[in-house]
Amino acid sequence: MGSWSVARASGEGRPVGGWALGQVLVGIVRRDIVHDIAAAALAALVGGLGQSIVSSDVELSAYWGIVASCSAILLVRSRVPRTCLAVLAVLMLVHQIVLHQPSALAATICVIAAYTTQTRLAPPWRWSYLALIYIGAAGAILLSTQDRLGPIWPNRVAIAVAVWAIITIAALAGAIRSRNRTRMELALERAAFLESHY
Repeated sequence: MGSWSVARASGEGRPVGGWALGQVLVGIVRRDIVHDIAAAALAALVGGLGQSIVSSDVELSAYWGIVASCSAILLVRSRVPRTCLAVLAVLMLVHQIVLHQPSALAATICVIAAYTTQTRLAPPWRWSYLALIYIGAAGAILLSTQDRLGPIWPNRVAIAVAVWAIITIAALAGAIRSRNRTRMELALERAAFLESHY
């Protein structure tokens, strides 16, 4: 049985052991970096497309500062997730204070943050951060001074519920990815353990 069967079962020409496990983990880290770059690029793109909500030069400068800061902090999302989420929360608060309304950028950041809570944080952090995202998103919609959102009931409540649904989908996607990743890592560790003992 030994290394030959494990190697055959994994489809590799070499035994599955510490070396293979290390290679897989390196691949996971590289994918995380790619995902962080993609999240930062998405924030920058959405921010650029959504600048039409800005109505003055002062707001424009602040808006682009928020876009740049969000994109920069997302580059380290996988390495320091709690710090990243805390900074994003502060930036979204500044966004609300300066622009007085939600935006496509804010919605995108909420979705990325919700996904990150489930893929990067352990309980109870993941639930507390996710709860803050729900509260922040609803507050930004319900407390906005922009008339175009309509009255609080039923317009703004309906918008808030729709945003909560999108945040929930992002969080569920993150939870599924986290579960699959954990299963894969456990399977590889078990294969490495069996390989070293037979």
